[in-house]
Amino acid sequence: MRKVLRVLKFSSVAILFKIKLWFTKRTEKCLFIIRTDEIGDYILFRNFLQEIRNTEKFKNYKITLIGNKVWRGLAEFLDQQFVDEFIWIDVNDLWGTQFFKTIFGNFKSRSIDFLIAPQPARNWTADRISMMVPAKNKIVAESTLENTSASTKKIADFFYTGKILIPENVENEFAKNKFFFEQVCLEKISIETPFIDAANWSTRCEETNKYIVIVVGAGSLKRAWPADNFAEIVKFLLEFPDIDVILTGGKGEDGIGNKILKDVMNARVENLIGKTSLPDLAKIIAGSLGVISNETGAAHMAAALNINTIVLLGGGHFGRFMPYLNAQNTVECVYHEMECFKCGWNCIYNTEKEEAYPCIKNINTEEVKEAITNHIMRASNIKVPTCTQTKTS
Repeated sequence: MRKVLRVLKFSSVAILFKIKLWFTKRTEKCLFIIRTDEIGDYILFRNFLQEIRNTEKFKNYKITLIGNKVWRGLAEFLDQQFVDEFIWIDVNDLWGTQFFKTIFGNFKSRSIDFLIAPQPARNWTADRISMMVPAKNKIVAESTLENTSASTKKIADFFYTGKILIPENVENEFAKNKFFFEQVCLEKISIETPFIDAANWSTRCEETNKYIVIVVGAGSLKRAWPADNFAEIVKFLLEFPDIDVILTGGKGEDGIGNKILKDVMNARVENLIGKTSLPDLAKIIAGSLGVISNETGAAHMAAALNINTIVLLGGGHFGRFMPYLNAQNTVECVYHEMECFKCGWNCIYNTEKEEAYPCIKNINTEEVKEAITNHIMRASNIKVPTCTQTKTS
């Protein structure tokens, strides 16, 4: 009942904005883009901001990005030149007073020309915001219902003026973004993989030894490779005498790092878990020899920075985010294939509360070591110690 009342609350306000459009003579030549998903999703989407800025259709438009505040620092660092205005939303507080203040503060006296919601998986969070933005034209990507329900989607559909259906054979998230923006812009887009231009950055490697970055978390312990396995990999990396190790991760993932450090006491291992901003993390990754990561936003960041990356890939969304559709030579995915792959993280196996899913837990450490040796060390012309060659051959 409470959810129904909330939906009615949003719908009522959205209808008022819709009625307001009928009496508004002047429409701003503005394009609003809504993305409320996570850091990795932003990395797979952000290159299209530059593309849309340069299209014939939207080159004279003011572009506003309504985004998830978790990647605010990174977006303002990377994309300030392509976006005229940022509006940041706390996606965990869409029923609160602050959200309505943000909406009314930005839109009460405005009438927008275009709004697009390009998230390939329909999302009730993005739909709620779309409903309340007073735009003449509202275009949404039409794909899976993974993050919403048929009933709420039906309500939200009333407020869109157009849908772009993503074909079923377009599975990869980056490819879905590309397809959507080509349809919206009515132009072909040539880019095939995400990229970040770090040519003018000052990086950590200019001041320190060579190092490997390990990203220990995945947003959930269920989707993170166990700390014991990471500890074994850190010990393996320390066999290379001139290589340091930096542990990174988000706030709240300190526990994984502490378990690793308890097993590996070495001055060449630095713990930066929860201690870096996203722009700082990007600079640290850009200066590294390579990255070893769960399937996280940091893995997509490393790939976009053209850094040799080992991704410990589970089966929940296999093929949707990684491996990339167009082979990216800097990315090597190591995974434990199971018949239940592509389950959407609705695991059929019973596991303990803090135990990783079987497809993650059973990724073999020896295969990861071999990938590190071949894909990072030899690719970077790092001499492989004799004992290490014997173990991985």
